[in-house]
Amino acid sequence: MKRILIANVLLILILIVGGSWAAYVMYQNMNYVTTDNARVAADWVSIIPTQTSKLTDWLVHTGDRVHAGDVLGTQEASPMQTRYSASITATRRGTSPASPAPGTDTATSPASTDIVTPVSGTILETAAIPGQVVSQGQPLAMVADLTKQYILSYIDEELIKDVKTGNTADVYLDAYPGMKFSGTVSRIDDVAGNVLSPAASLSSSVSPGRVVQRVPVRISIDSFQGKYVVPGMNATVKIHK
Repeated sequence: MKRILIANVLLILILIVGGSWAAYVMYQNMNYVTTDNARVAADWVSIIPTQTSKLTDWLVHTGDRVHAGDVLGTQEASPMQTRYSASITATRRGTSPASPAPGTDTATSPASTDIVTPVSGTILETAAIPGQVVSQGQPLAMVADLTKQYILSYIDEELIKDVKTGNTADVYLDAYPGMKFSGTVSRIDDVAGNVLSPAASLSSSVSPGRVVQRVPVRISIDSFQGKYVVPGMNATVKIHK
């Protein structure tokens, strides 16, 4: 008799716990779109040389603050390379290469030009070394405005219908367990999936061979409350329907 009573009590407890959990899951699904496929991000600009040249000077390091127009370094190209680059540019524009200034010895004088940043921000990464030869288009540094960081989340395609620009969102960073940051959906991309990001697709467990696409959704944060936050940090997002 006692064993039957204990078994009944355990069964009731299991039903209560299971029912509570089911109710919680139902409530979450009815009111939120949730994903842990999210991270802190920031728009960034790649600093590149205008032509193949020798890097004669480099003035910045990772973590330095810079302002738009600041000189980051100096490049020096050979006269032949300078004439070649000018010829290519002129051809693309359909014009003739500019003539050198009178008295300028273009045959022997290397052309020295400054490398400047077009935006203000923080140097996220740089591998430039004075004295190295750099190619046109070779990234020398990355500059991002860390005062305008946001959350980039990826929402499964079957859930995106419940996400609208302006929806409020609760954001939780792995770096600060239990701490909530308030945000707003500021942009929903116009394409599902992204060949540049593996996070934008996932193999389907329902239909083998079928890939579940994800839509990138940007969430602006009201305030990071003075916490140390940098691009790449993992986040969990709950978007209010």
